[in-house]
Amino acid sequence: MLKTDLTHSELFKSLVDIKIGTDYLDFHNDYYCTKVSYLGRIVRICFDSSNPDRLYKKVVIKFKEAELIKMSLPLQQGSLDKITLDTFYRGRFEIDGNLKEYSETGKGYYYISFDEDYFIELFSSEVAILV
Repeated sequence: MLKTDLTHSELFKSLVDIKIGTDYLDFHNDYYCTKVSYLGRIVRICFDSSNPDRLYKKVVIKFKEAELIKMSLPLQQGSLDKITLDTFYRGRFEIDGNLKEYSETGKGYYYISFDEDYFIELFSSEVAILV
């Protein structure tokens, strides 16, 4: 399994298109979300390729020591079928009127949004793409 660390990605840089080894992952055009799980402070967002020519057929974005801050996802069976990742980046967050890049424990703040107005915002100590 190939792992690409995104923990210290450039602030506000889109992670929707990313180079993995010699290939590029285009989450918006070539992948759809199949599952979101939160277990033992680990969030996993799973994707399947919609393009049969893609080198990587299944991809997981894994967030360790995750602290969910905001989330809106569908609860109906099968409702995650083929939802598209629109935005994914590390950003700033506000504490006591001040914008911060990292929490006091060193965690970054990540913004993830899908079509249909679904979203997740979370802190995480480590973020990686697994293929």
